[in-house]
Amino acid sequence: MADFVLAPVRVDDTAAIVELVRDSFDPSRAPFLAYAQPGMAAHLAVAVRYPRATPDRVLASARATDDDRLLGFADFRILEDGVGFLSYVAVTESARGRGIATALIDDFLEARPHISTMKLDVFRDNQRARRLYARMGYLPESTSAWTTRPIPQGHADLRVVGLPSSLATYDAYGFCELVVDAGGGPTTVGLLGPAILNSRSLPSFLDDDLLAGLGEMFPGLKTAFVSVPESALHEITVHYRLEGLSDRMSLAIPGRTPRGSAS
Repeated sequence: MADFVLAPVRVDDTAAIVELVRDSFDPSRAPFLAYAQPGMAAHLAVAVRYPRATPDRVLASARATDDDRLLGFADFRILEDGVGFLSYVAVTESARGRGIATALIDDFLEARPHISTMKLDVFRDNQRARRLYARMGYLPESTSAWTTRPIPQGHADLRVVGLPSSLATYDAYGFCELVVDAGGGPTTVGLLGPAILNSRSLPSFLDDDLLAGLGEMFPGLKTAFVSVPESALHEITVHYRLEGLSDRMSLAIPGRTPRGSAS
């Protein structure tokens, strides 16, 4: 008999989940993760309380059968028809090797027979996770490079759509999205804590005026980052810092075809 059970996530789990996910990453990457921000537990609690508001997101946990301790957590997304995405899976150090991560993924798939493909992202240097995914049959599909640059100094006039709402979200959770227009049309970026800007796209990452204007608006901003395709790696790292490589991996579920596919 397994010494763990799978169960829905509870609101009182959220602080432990955030700590578990944060501790599963290299500490140097924590500033770039929403899960490392101070209000993430409160943000996660909203998703737990109102699951029908985000039906494309599935949160799952594993608990010890003897004392109900949280042992593992997984955060899934349901993308286009027939595709699932594993955003995060983490298991407490003392519970690793018991098959908890595999059980969480298998349970998600067993409950959703329409999903024919699973995808995930994993850092190249996360050998423990890569061994797990290789055993499960995941294969590399593409590679992205996490790249950073200092926020340049300067002045630029920016228009930010819905700034009060974005700042209210930031005050509550420690991160938010901003829809910004520096004269070239609106683009979406993200604030992660006081010092990190998620540029979301390579053009935004390379736009000195946009970054300088945001740095002027939010004086604590120090670093912009972006995830770019491996094909752009050589050109971009000539000028900017490479933080790590991340592989997109994919698993085709045997015997399943997407809805609407010819049989």
